[in-house]
Amino acid sequence: MSICRKLFNTGVLTGKIFNQAALKGLSNSRLILLGTLHLDIGLGPVIRSFLDMICPGIVSVEISPFSVKFRERYQARWISELEDVLGTFPPAARAHAAVQLLRLQLSMPYEWTSSSSYAQGKGIKCIPIDDSHIARKELPSWKTGLITRQNIKGLIGAERFCLVRYFLEKHGEAQRRLGLWQRPLPEKDFLRWLSEPVWRARERRLASRLLELVYSQAGPVVHVGGWMHLKSGKAGRGTMADMLGKLRPSKVLVSRDKNGTPMLKILD
Repeated sequence: MSICRKLFNTGVLTGKIFNQAALKGLSNSRLILLGTLHLDIGLGPVIRSFLDMICPGIVSVEISPFSVKFRERYQARWISELEDVLGTFPPAARAHAAVQLLRLQLSMPYEWTSSSSYAQGKGIKCIPIDDSHIARKELPSWKTGLITRQNIKGLIGAERFCLVRYFLEKHGEAQRRLGLWQRPLPEKDFLRWLSEPVWRARERRLASRLLELVYSQAGPVVHVGGWMHLKSGKAGRGTMADMLGKLRPSKVLVSRDKNGTPMLKILD
């Protein structure tokens, strides 16, 4: 069967993808950076299983307090309005991978829903630590910029592609960027975003807030965010991982292998 004709196996027994001996080594870490791929909601159960095995004292997520509150208020409305717009197109429009990606974008990020539901069940804090001013500028524009007939027309008019293969290619890129393949991708092209002041400042603030969390309590802190923040830079291109180097954080990638099976890799 073509990989584009099958769904990811989100019901996999996540315990089978963990190296128990390696996990024991994480128990002494004060900070664990858990990197994953945005929008791949099938990895939510893996994140929850990982947290359950680590038993952190606190969890933080790469999302802002404003984004959490704004999305809670408007998510249902966004999805309803998207469905209304899609109703003006042929039924096949809903199956277009670009439309499916838009629906995922409009939904609360799975990194937050997985982490916050775990934390609530354990009676610990789950803290959104990203910059709210970025979300304040971006999210209110989604209704007029994304959920419009003109935008949907452009999405469904674009070349069709396989959503599963799209995610697998993104996972492969992450693994190559992080040096898990024999032929890694060039670092220079990837880290050029750090030359922009707004993103460099954001990276510093994320690192600063994580430092505050680590020093504020005894148990380990697990931070759930995008995989790119696991990357260590060179030539002064300081990433969040570099800025937190004195803590020697453990870095863990949640990803998928070439067949789509969830995988977890502890990075050096």
